[in-house]
Amino acid sequence: MAEKNTTFTMKLELKLRNQFMKAAAHAHRPASQLVRDFMRTYVEREKNRQFAVEAHRQSVSIAQRAAKAGTDEHTLMQEIAAEIDQDNLDE
Repeated sequence: MAEKNTTFTMKLELKLRNQFMKAAAHAHRPASQLVRDFMRTYVEREKNRQFAVEAHRQSVSIAQRAAKAGTDEHTLMQEIAAEIDQDNLDE
């Protein structure tokens, strides 16, 4: 199924519009295509930022649980540390 197109209207300063149109023409690219590219880039960057924020939140949460004796995370971290220590001794 083909994507539906829509119109996006925005207000901007005349000077900025003229500079952008000139830059687009210099690059031999339609201004509308550049705006779509900018929008796609922004959406992707925002998605990646949100992913990073959530990954950080989860990492902090796990680290906090790992610091508490008796939690599964704490036990697992102790096991990992012991394996690393053993690997270092074996070298």
